[in-house]
Amino acid sequence: MKINQINNRFKVARINAGYSQRDVSRILKFVSFQALSHYEHGLCIPSNKILYALPKLYHVSLDYLLNEDNFLNHDEFIQIKLGLDKKSITILTDDSDYTIRNQILKNFIITIQKRSVK
Repeated sequence: MKINQINNRFKVARINAGYSQRDVSRILKFVSFQALSHYEHGLCIPSNKILYALPKLYHVSLDYLLNEDNFLNHDEFIQIKLGLDKKSITILTDDSDYTIRNQILKNFIITIQKRSVK
């Protein structure tokens, strides 16, 4: 049943992030640990405010948390689907130096073009 899978993901994501329910309630201040327990057991539906805050705190995507995606976050998706390592993702998402990023992308495209010609 999908609702159980969703609820399990709330708990799994919290535990993987290293938080107890009390930790989360202390950090967010607007949700009690009892409410988190209710979300995790499917007794009530989280508000939009909770659905915005929890993925950020747990470092997962909302899609993962709501069982719409099997990837924990978008970096994991990029790593698996594009075969990029964490260093490559960091370089590509770093806004500080466009020159390096553009050169890396150019080299990547040239490499792929050479492979397709062979």
